Amino acid sequence: LQLIEDSRHIDLTRLTKKEKKLIVNQLRAIHNFGVLHNDISVSNILYEPKSCNYFFIDFGLSEIVDNESPKLRKEEKRLKNFLQL
Repeated sequence: LQLIEDSRHIDLTRLTKKEKKLIVNQLRAIHNFGVLHNDISVSNILYEPKSCNYFFIDFGLSEIVDNESPKLRKEEKRLKNFLQL
């Protein structure tokens, strides 16, 4: 577990393309562990200004899947659509 200090929810209207790609890369890192988040929303993505990092929170609906599961690709595609990438 990591304490995320002074974090805030993302504002989709203010994200740059580079920031959106960073968020997608964070999801890929989660997927590399075989974890499907299952609840991607604005309220579940935080930005920490101190580190300039994005974090996914609330893994209450997540599930462990095979690294090759099509569910992972579908979730990434949904995130990209959500971020308008």
